[in-house]
Amino acid sequence: MRLHLDGHYWTYTEPRKIQWNGESIDGLCIREPARQIKVARRLRGKHRAEVQLHELAHAASFSDSEHFVTIWASSTTELLYATGVRLCRKPGNAGGAELIRNVLFHTLRIARHHLDDDEGLRPVADDLTRALRRLGWREYMSR
Repeated sequence: MRLHLDGHYWTYTEPRKIQWNGESIDGLCIREPARQIKVARRLRGKHRAEVQLHELAHAASFSDSEHFVTIWASSTTELLYATGVRLCRKPGNAGGAELIRNVLFHTLRIARHHLDDDEGLRPVADDLTRALRRLGWREYMSR
């Protein structure tokens, strides 16, 4: 699947196994030689959602800091789940885009409080929202 983030197209795949430096890992974002996002197929539920968001954040060039992206993806996934957004395998409610975008925008805004320009965060939130929707994130239950 192709995803558009930070002005570039990325290839998203879910391989059985992902290796990095001889270790098995859950996800990976590679910029060169070709832009790739990989999330291990074996992951399920909230952990799968968190790994997807983590790797998408790297691709969106929001931060290269592994620690920052880990904390942000974990907290944002918790907030999205608390608002009723889920990673759904089966087609369901097509709603949720605005809810996802709002949660992403505000968590990015809090995380990058030193930025004075909210307009710079909107394209990042929009890109991440479109990518998550393509991956099957939906508003699952009424709030």
